Amino acid sequence: MDTIVSWVAFVGLAAILVYSKWKEQPTRSDPAHRGGKPLPHNRVARMFVTFQGMDWSLFISALVFLFSAVAGTTDDLR
Repeated sequence: MDTIVSWVAFVGLAAILVYSKWKEQPTRSDPAHRGGKPLPHNRVARMFVTFQGMDWSLFISALVFLFSAVAGTTDDLR
């Protein structure tokens, strides 16, 4: 049961993070730089550079639940 809860929590947090980044509408055009440094051209790297505090907390929480779910699944399969 704990494994199922971990998987559901991971999927839920990941869905919230993806949905929020997908629906996020900038108030102005995409800046060419952030903090004096140019933004990377890679789309994934650009997404991580523009993460705010809430995005990072959701991402880290999702990773923790993913590790917990994988560990619980391996224990259940033994």
